[in-house]
Amino acid sequence: GRKRKSGDRNRGVKGRRSGSSFLFRFGRHRSRSLEMGKFMKPGKVVLVLAGRYSGRKAVIVKNIDDGTSDRPYSHALVAGIDRYPRKVTAAMGKKKIAKRSKIKSFVKVYNYNHLMPTRYSVDIPLDKTVVNKDVFRDPALKRKARREAKVKFEERYKTGKNKWFFQKLRF
Repeated sequence: GRKRKSGDRNRGVKGRRSGSSFLFRFGRHRSRSLEMGKFMKPGKVVLVLAGRYSGRKAVIVKNIDDGTSDRPYSHALVAGIDRYPRKVTAAMGKKKIAKRSKIKSFVKVYNYNHLMPTRYSVDIPLDKTVVNKDVFRDPALKRKARREAKVKFEERYKTGKNKWFFQKLRF
């Protein structure tokens, strides 16, 4: 019949070329699960994809990867910018610059599905005692948390760092 080629050697035995033998060939099994690295961490800049603040940039304050009893999905507490500072030129006066440098902030809990992580991180030190998940029970506490975020964002904006974070997203 037909002449055998060197590649035909293992074809007769079924399962010889299967994926399972590949692991044995390199001497160890893959016992550890292939889990994704956790990149939704506090300080990570995200884009909000859904709802009232869609298209806005925000910073993760606290991330909950495993979900809770009331929110059985992975979610994050974020503080973001609702109204961005406007363009400032050298010809403007101090009063006008101060007015144009104002920022309006928001504090909200989002499902990870509605956030898009970016490669950027910012180290804006938001006070965790003021900005936390308990603020959503009381409107006065929520106002306080928004104010805290606003003050910290404006401070950082005035230093001139993290410029990209304070620019409106054009899409």
